[in-house]
Amino acid sequence: MTHVTRRDRRMVMVATRDIMKGQELLICYTGIRWGKITRQKHLLLTKNFLCRCPRCLDPTECGTYISSIKCTQCQGNVVESIQTAPDEQDLGWFCQDCGLQVEHKKVVAVEAMIGQVLKLVNKNSTAHLEGASRKLGKLLSSQHYVLLEMYMSLIALYEKRKEKPERVLELCAIILPVLTLLESWETR
Repeated sequence: MTHVTRRDRRMVMVATRDIMKGQELLICYTGIRWGKITRQKHLLLTKNFLCRCPRCLDPTECGTYISSIKCTQCQGNVVESIQTAPDEQDLGWFCQDCGLQVEHKKVVAVEAMIGQVLKLVNKNSTAHLEGASRKLGKLLSSQHYVLLEMYMSLIALYEKRKEKPERVLELCAIILPVLTLLESWETR
């Protein structure tokens, strides 16, 4: 959906698909590539609400696993247990493969640690980005939003320097399916 403000100050909305009468319209107030913890924190701080859209209620985030961390036992995807009621107690996270339970605060701590690591990474150095993505790849799902952002930075640097076209293709093969899923979800 897109919108244009006309000279008479009326807003015109143009949809990219048919909308049924009475159907709820959703809008993304955050970065589409952000993980759930980051999106929810942003929405709570800036818009004063917690989102309950289909993506936020899906532990896999539309099959992207963009917020998932790796299981310490089996390397499977650890996803958030979704609360069925807004006032329900925090249910934590669990591995979809082996069922390992992980406390929510532990996942938040991992994300905080990652934020600290990212502050130390020279974002203009492909060697630093590649090294950091390898290290973080041991903790995060291969499609985690932090890794995707690092891959996008690497692609931009390699393209700018006209280096490693095979690595660019490899990174694009990781990123494009995730972006395709997120974009198709956004236009539903």
